[in-house]
Amino acid sequence: MQMQDEGITNPSDEIKLLTKTIVEKLSKLPLTEKIELENGKITDSKGKVIVVFPRN
Repeated sequence: MQMQDEGITNPSDEIKLLTKTIVEKLSKLPLTEKIELENGKITDSKGKVIVVFPRN
């Protein structure tokens, strides 16, 4: 996010929002929490969906 904020990278607004959402949600999880990326979504160890990636 720092690179986006500083203008080093310039992704679309949709990607900026997605990045912010991922960082906010992951920062609330315990450091030992296992997460999985599968079928376009990130889930926690209980199967709770953290974020779903948009399909093009």
